[in-house]
Amino acid sequence: MHRLDQKRARRRRQRRWWIRAWLDPERRRQFGLYDQLMVELRREDQRAFINFTRMPPEIFYEILARVGHG
Repeated sequence: MHRLDQKRARRRRQRRWWIRAWLDPERRRQFGLYDQLMVELRREDQRAFINFTRMPPEIFYEILARVGHG
């Protein structure tokens, strides 16, 4: 009976979604999502950038420059 209760509790758990106002459908159509995401995160939400890349922007772009993508 304990497992059944756990399954029910998991189903009832509220999901949380984060929505960034600057990443609206119009911008997604206008720009490639990944490139625009990186620019906007760096500019508008540095905490989200670090959370997404797991490193500060300076290090991220330094690495990209070294491998020839920046």
